Amino acid sequence: MFVFKTKNVSIHGYGKLFNLFNIINSLVQWFSFQYFTYSCTLAILGIYGFFRIQFIVKFILCVLSLVAYTCTMFFFRADVFDGINVDDGSSPAIAPVYAHLIYLIEIIMLLHIMDRQMEYINRLDFIWKIKLTEEHKVASITHATNAVLIHNILPVQIAKMYLDPARMGQGYSRSYTDVAVMFASIPNFMDFYTETDLNDQGIKCLQLLNEIIVDFDNALFEFDDVEKIKVIGSTYMAACGLEVNERGRTSSSRFPSAEFGYISSRKHSNENQPNIEKRRRSLVTIVKFAAAMMVKLRGINKDAFQDFELRIGIDSGPIVAGVIGAQKPLYDIWGDTVNMASRMDSTGVNGNIQIAARSANLLTQSGVKCAFRGKIKVKGKEKLIPAYFVRLNENFEVQFGSEIDKHCTQTHDNACY
Repeated sequence: MFVFKTKNVSIHGYGKLFNLFNIINSLVQWFSFQYFTYSCTLAILGIYGFFRIQFIVKFILCVLSLVAYTCTMFFFRADVFDGINVDDGSSPAIAPVYAHLIYLIEIIMLLHIMDRQMEYINRLDFIWKIKLTEEHKVASITHATNAVLIHNILPVQIAKMYLDPARMGQGYSRSYTDVAVMFASIPNFMDFYTETDLNDQGIKCLQLLNEIIVDFDNALFEFDDVEKIKVIGSTYMAACGLEVNERGRTSSSRFPSAEFGYISSRKHSNENQPNIEKRRRSLVTIVKFAAAMMVKLRGINKDAFQDFELRIGIDSGPIVAGVIGAQKPLYDIWGDTVNMASRMDSTGVNGNIQIAARSANLLTQSGVKCAFRGKIKVKGKEKLIPAYFVRLNENFEVQFGSEIDKHCTQTHDNACY
């Protein structure tokens, strides 16, 4: 039990304040040396409890606390260690005041090391977060770039299917019954193409061909139903009536895979019967697109001082479409309709749109004028087949009428204008 001696204690006025000072003085006189050491330790722990303060600031504050403790113990309250035995928690070889000072230094160093470790982890975590953000940004850019490339390689709906993680690795194929296919070539481009020093070994010729193809691609924006298939040399291939959507079948083979080559010959139950009205619309649309290509080429001829002409072949009927290839996948179409359209192009006449008899009948029913060319020999066909030209005016506009002109011949190119 502790007894605090005070003199002349008054409960009124300044006597009350004087009494409080006497009590505090008595407490200070009673407190042992551990009180100062533990108080300084608590102050150091409190400083290191602020995790967001920079480590060097906390270290400086702790050093200042240690300096204050040292000054107090050596200059102001050196008497607290008077009469202390070495057995009172101090080292036998070191004076108590120095033992307590070393004790505080060890605590500061230990906390400083822990704080530096935490600072390092926080900095490392910050760097990882920055790196992760950058990787996410790069991944987003890469994904967007891949999406653009896939959309340029494949039709939009099929590209969406291949970008869907749920359908990753699946091939695609589908049968159609009412598709109009077009081949448009520039026969005299090969006569224009030369590899000389004047055109940088053919580079300028290819640049002009690229401008032509780009103009053809721009014309596609006016025809939503027309799908560009591919470009072979100077031949532009397109189709209308594909209506690419997710109803197409997917194969079980993985994609990309060298084993991908599956195309089923089965048709959808709702596609077994041809839709004549749909085929007519597809034919009219592809013919208008072909005429627009001729207009584009005429504009390029004026700018480049050339005399290129388009030779176009069109046919309509059933085809099979699908994506093939493990590397650089390609969307393509196959079938007798595709072969016939190609033959209509190769046997055609420059500046004309040549079609087969079945397509001519459908176009005539739709009001498009056609001119009978005659019977021609087509590769893969035993007999001569009748061929027709779509009638165009001098501005390459499709002419409309209800009859087939029987007087258009192969030797007179402009007879179909």
